[in-house]
Amino acid sequence: MSRHEPVDLLGDLPPEILHLIAQQIISARDLNAFARTNRYYYEIFNSHLYVRDIKRKKRRPAIVWAAERGREETMRVALKYHNPLKKTAPLIVAVENNQDRIVKILLQKEGVDIEATNKHGDTPLEIAVQKGYASIVKQLLDAGARVQSRRTTRRLHYLVCESLLWQAVRYRHQDAARHLIQSGQFDVNEGPHGWYQYVLTLAISSRQDEIIEDLLIAGADPTLDQPALVHAATCNNPFAAHLLLNYGVEPNECYSVHDRRTPIFCAIFSAALETLEVFIDCERVNVNGLNADTDTPLTYAIDWRQPCLAQLLLRRKDLNVNLALPFPRAIRKGYTDLARNLLGTGRLNDLSIAEGFAAAVETNNLDITLLLLDREKVDASSEHFFRRAIERGHVIVAEALLAHGHLNHESKSEGLAAAITRNEASTNRLIQLILDSDLDLSKQIADDAIPIPLAQNCAVKNAGA
Repeated sequence: MSRHEPVDLLGDLPPEILHLIAQQIISARDLNAFARTNRYYYEIFNSHLYVRDIKRKKRRPAIVWAAERGREETMRVALKYHNPLKKTAPLIVAVENNQDRIVKILLQKEGVDIEATNKHGDTPLEIAVQKGYASIVKQLLDAGARVQSRRTTRRLHYLVCESLLWQAVRYRHQDAARHLIQSGQFDVNEGPHGWYQYVLTLAISSRQDEIIEDLLIAGADPTLDQPALVHAATCNNPFAAHLLLNYGVEPNECYSVHDRRTPIFCAIFSAALETLEVFIDCERVNVNGLNADTDTPLTYAIDWRQPCLAQLLLRRKDLNVNLALPFPRAIRKGYTDLARNLLGTGRLNDLSIAEGFAAAVETNNLDITLLLLDREKVDASSEHFFRRAIERGHVIVAEALLAHGHLNHESKSEGLAAAITRNEASTNRLIQLILDSDLDLSKQIADDAIPIPLAQNCAVKNAGA
């Protein structure tokens, strides 16, 4: 007789006797080995294993193990013996381990505490939202989980109460946030009770484009907190900017009463190229508004050393290229290409051209100087341009003024005196050019206002004439 024959003979015993035998087996390990011998023993002894499992306090019960591992069959059997379930809280374990099928089984069982909390005080819905388990979030919402719960955290020196929706957006769990929004149980305009952003502005700042659209559809107000369009400009979120403009958001609302900056100024300040393009393409955006420093968007871009953004603004046909004098500013900043494009618009007035010419001479910008000298509106003899160029050592510009500027007698005389005063090697050629021009120096020679060698050259020249 083999050693298995006594075990096989037990199969002839009635179930009642086998149940009595199971009660006498002390070791759960031995009972489990006995139950795994064949299906008949399993069906009889398995129930004893679950009953003993409930009574054990030091080890985790099988229902918790099944919730953690996602064992559906084990969970169904364990649920027959665990009622009520408040002490084991398998729903918490299933949610923490993203076992959505187990969550579905548990939610169908009476006695499951849907508002049970873990050691941190978080409910299953809060855990699912924080971890981004979207399918579980939807199941819990459909089962009636409470959504008014908040989480208090400390940020800097402030206590912030974060709603579930705010947490979902903060952790960038877009699918979970979408389920929360679509449930209709959240006020999408409710901000945190403390220092921080509203949900919409938080979504814009973190560039969660799909959530932005869902929030707007659900009725989020883009004028709360700071204007949402300002956040789109500051964070360079062109999708959000385009979406907000399509929803009819006012694009010219000031960010602050003190500095009067509109969203387009914020885009320039943040070098938000893509967002600025969206603003420029929108006809409702005022590209000629003034901030507190009387800067236009164009001059603001020049002063903030953003010539590329200034070039973009030139695409607007209604741009006032004379307001706040952007032309001379561009020249003084050294943005020759921008200055050339401003001149090419053909919309610069006399004041802009005159100021631009002065800036070109002062900064020794030969290209712009020559361009402006070709215009009849430029008077090279005014404002002592010739003398000022020589005094600054801008000899090349001074030579251009002498050659193309149609200088009068007074300007040439002042220039000659300035060149002689500098007495540098770089001005010798310029002095000779002035002397070769049709300049009458008899008065300066009589007054000994020029050096003797130059006076002799002038006398020889006049005698020959």
